[in-house]
Amino acid sequence: MKIIIDNNSKWETTQVGDYLVHYIGLYKELLPLLKKISDLEGVPQKESIDCLLDKLPMPSAVIMESKQSIIAFTDHFRCYPLFYTTVNGGVISNSARKLAKISSLHNWDILSANELMMAGYVTGADTLIQGLRQFQTGESMIVNKGDNRINVSRYYRYSPAPEEGKSDDDWVEELDIIMNGVTQRMIDRANGRLIMAPLSAGLDSRLLVCNYTKQDTVIWKLFRMDLQVIGRHVVLKLSQNV
Repeated sequence: MKIIIDNNSKWETTQVGDYLVHYIGLYKELLPLLKKISDLEGVPQKESIDCLLDKLPMPSAVIMESKQSIIAFTDHFRCYPLFYTTVNGGVISNSARKLAKISSLHNWDILSANELMMAGYVTGADTLIQGLRQFQTGESMIVNKGDNRINVSRYYRYSPAPEEGKSDDDWVEELDIIMNGVTQRMIDRANGRLIMAPLSAGLDSRLLVCNYTKQDTVIWKLFRMDLQVIGRHVVLKLSQNV
């Protein structure tokens, strides 16, 4: 399987043990996980990778290659997309456009196109192009380079279960703990830099701003998003890439 990296997507490359690692995310937080993976001998087993990735600490995507294997994964929310194909020996990339061009994948997937029209998105690992697949949330890939055997599986699934016996106050306290944790991680990662807080039409952004105001040491700035200006900017960017 080949690896194609689009460096315009702000990905970085480094060496960790026997692995050449292509990644996006905060390196300082990723490094302990990468070291644990690199310490696994031979071609890692799925169970070993799943155990390590279950506690993936941050939004990230990684493709790492040694002489024996290729390991790739997205985070629990798939904040950064990864794509692959098994056509002609296989290619994995952070760019669907480059992958499709290199692998000569040009035919539309009619079922996926109909799904997009009706649901607004394509479900599962399918894409609009036949033979071009996408990583799902909490998904990993292990490639044995000896026989090019490819194992794609989910190491994490969000499976909510009802909890009984908690009062409204209990739920409010739990939400407060979670939101304080989210805000503190953002503050730690900002490391003294300015935090921009755009206000949308919902309550989530306002909740984050309220949490920022609890921290006297945080430098933050509030601004209103002009959706029409943003929309024109997005359309312009898309038209330049067609």
